[in-house]
Amino acid sequence: GTHDNDTAAGWWANARRATRARVEEERAKAGIAETNPEWVLIELAFSSRSRLAVVQLQDVLGLGSEARMNLPATFGQNWKWRLEPGELTRDHARRLYEATSRWRRLPR
Repeated sequence: GTHDNDTAAGWWANARRATRARVEEERAKAGIAETNPEWVLIELAFSSRSRLAVVQLQDVLGLGSEARMNLPATFGQNWKWRLEPGELTRDHARRLYEATSRWRRLPR
């Protein structure tokens, strides 16, 4: 995704049943135990064969469409989201570390 996409939570909330089923299939194939939709999508990104996997902090925090960075072809409300002090917790850092470690994405 890019800054033009909805957050993972916002995307999931609007995803069709067939799309959700496909995500579930991919989750099972990858052996991902996580069930929280935002973290399932993060884990799927990290599990990919891609050399680089990037996730937005809004997804790590589990924020919905209200935290979307940009809505294409609109003006005035884009690029307003900011990470507030204390919002990113040790638990978030632990989860990110565990996911990056599990999928061998830690620096060598």
